[in-house]
Amino acid sequence: MQKLLNIWCMCVLLGLGQLLGGCESTNEAFQPSAPQEFTAVDLAMAYQFDEVEADNIFKDSILQITGEVLSSFESNDGEFSLELGGYNSLHVDCKMQPLQVSMAKAVHLNTKVRVQGKCDGNWGSIVLRNCTLLDTGLVGP
Repeated sequence: MQKLLNIWCMCVLLGLGQLLGGCESTNEAFQPSAPQEFTAVDLAMAYQFDEVEADNIFKDSILQITGEVLSSFESNDGEFSLELGGYNSLHVDCKMQPLQVSMAKAVHLNTKVRVQGKCDGNWGSIVLRNCTLLDTGLVGP
């Protein structure tokens, strides 16, 4: 079973690497690609499987992440976060933009949300900074 999970994770990483492979050089003006969308579970699985490769793929990228809110909290430095469920004990810490805090505080636990933020890598949890709350109360897997 573990071998099957490892193979699946490698396929996810390879597929995500292809999706995030970067912009091709053209004569047109530079246009950044649209944010890539993933679930909190898939992102956490990628980091647990191979953190170095996951950093190569995701770190410093703008991501849209969908997941279930496990907790919300304010850090000692005043940053407000929504913590989305991930894989095993690795979760996604979405540090909200100051103008988004009041909306984020209104989100109930166990609510499925979609946020957008810049990936800062794994610091005990996967950190997304400067997050915007895009959708709340989503239904489905």
